[in-house]
Amino acid sequence: MGKKELARRVCESVGPRRIAVQVEPDGSQLLELKRTKSFSYSRLNLLGLLQLATLGERAGVDLWHYQSPRGGSIRKALESLLPYIQTPPKKWPYKQLTSIGPTDFAPLLRLAALGLREAAYEQVLQGIPEARSQRFVLVYPTESQRGS
Repeated sequence: MGKKELARRVCESVGPRRIAVQVEPDGSQLLELKRTKSFSYSRLNLLGLLQLATLGERAGVDLWHYQSPRGGSIRKALESLLPYIQTPPKKWPYKQLTSIGPTDFAPLLRLAALGLREAAYEQVLQGIPEARSQRFVLVYPTESQRGS
């Protein structure tokens, strides 16, 4: 089996083995909510799923629109976190021992805006001053910046 075929097979397993297991129908990530840094781990887990979805594109697997039989999806995972990222952010109701804020979510918003073709995520991103920095734009360009 070639590496491209292996990559496709691995990406195809992400939906049922990761998204379906880790993301509830309301978008919550119950395994992460039990932790002492639940907001941080929810963010980190979602970042991993977004990166897998980006890799899936290259392997011909659409994880961006995968929905588990129970209704969990990458979009719902992000949507469940948005109220705690937007300005003004809602107070996170679970245990979180360290500080984490909207800036930490900027890469996730850019990846999701591109992968899901969702302008609303880009609008939330524009409310995060650090997301307009030259460094951020170089590391996480928009679709139009990629082409230029």
